[in-house]
Amino acid sequence: MKVFLSLLVFSSGALAQTEFTGNIRGTNKPCALQVQQVYYVDNIEKPENLRADVKASLQNDEHLVSNAEEFFFTLRPASRANLFSGTAENKKDQLNVFTKEGAPAFESVVSYALKWWHVNHFHSAQCVNLKNVQE
Repeated sequence: MKVFLSLLVFSSGALAQTEFTGNIRGTNKPCALQVQQVYYVDNIEKPENLRADVKASLQNDEHLVSNAEEFFFTLRPASRANLFSGTAENKKDQLNVFTKEGAPAFESVVSYALKWWHVNHFHSAQCVNLKNVQE
């Protein structure tokens, strides 16, 4: 019930783009999460239908293809009330986003864990201390 009440905030339409910035755990290297769109599948406002299109960004990691890499995902609710998860189009990259408990979904993102495919193996990073850049 708690999840459903916090999701009601989005019943009137999609959320405008929101960006959160933080740092990669164990480093001062920057990372970011841009929430591009929040919506309900088929406009059916049930918690399990909540989706968010997001872009996760990491910078200056030696395991990225370029100096800055962007990853795109559609997230959906996962096993916990404040956890949202998605897999990229390549079906290998995975993103888990954690939001502040009790806050409306995607208004208060606190961290994310990203696993991405690099040549022939996986790498992972955690983006922590995320803050809304508009605040």
